Amino acid sequence: MKWFKHMTNSSLDERLARFTDKYGLEAYGFFWRVLEAIGSSTEDVNHKNAEYPTKTWSKILGISAKKFISMVQESSTIGLFNVNFNSDLVNVEVGEFNVEFFTGEPQGKRRLDVSTYEWAE
Repeated sequence: MKWFKHMTNSSLDERLARFTDKYGLEAYGFFWRVLEAIGSSTEDVNHKNAEYPTKTWSKILGISAKKFISMVQESSTIGLFNVNFNSDLVNVEVGEFNVEFFTGEPQGKRRLDVSTYEWAE
């Protein structure tokens, strides 16, 4: 399993706050879902980008291609992601936001077991 951790106050990050001001909570979901897509695109924990056609990004995010383009361009402008367009392919890379990817189970942390909804070590 590949995972990443983030600060509990990340919604207060200036860039993410600006993005949320413009697009509402949809921007918050967009940001975290793009990070999930980047993280799941390979097992390499140092790999911090993903490249898909616009249509694929739209499906991953559950939004129209037009909205994806608008949101990804804005997220690039404010520094959340670095974005490159190459024909219909869109390469999205983690920007100035500090994210580390890890593999395996988190160690020494409690986690919610969704099969029983109980906390486990």
